[in-house]
Amino acid sequence: MPWVDTIRSFRALYVIGGVVAVLGIIEVRQQTTHHHLRPRGHPRTNPRLETRALEDVARVLLERYPDEAAPNLLMGTALAEQGKLQEARRFLETAMKIEPRDQQLLFLYARLLVDLKEDPEKVRDIVDQLGRYFPRSRDDVEEYFRQATGGVLRFERSY
Repeated sequence: MPWVDTIRSFRALYVIGGVVAVLGIIEVRQQTTHHHLRPRGHPRTNPRLETRALEDVARVLLERYPDEAAPNLLMGTALAEQGKLQEARRFLETAMKIEPRDQQLLFLYARLLVDLKEDPEKVRDIVDQLGRYFPRSRDDVEEYFRQATGGVLRFERSY
């Protein structure tokens, strides 16, 4: 009977599929459990590799396009991620002179001011600019900086 052979074939396929699924689950579990065993050159093992590479790219772009906002923002981001906040500030302020309405730039600069423990009024001014230029994200940005400053910054609702 040909249909009996078909049923046996399906049964074999189900067994093979089950074995593959179990092995897949074991593999995923091993990778999540032993993620620290990744090669040393892997960016997730050593995030400084990413920031160093980002800084190198930014340096090359700055040599070529010193009067553009993007390379200054890139360099500021790389330096901030390395903890070089004062150096990062210089590049971010240069980028803000060139492109004062860049949302990513304004947010990063405000975050940098918080990390540098600057006067909360300076941070508030930047956050207010973000709210004016990007009104749909105003509430989220204000809430983020209220939490980031431990409640020191409070924002009045004028709308």
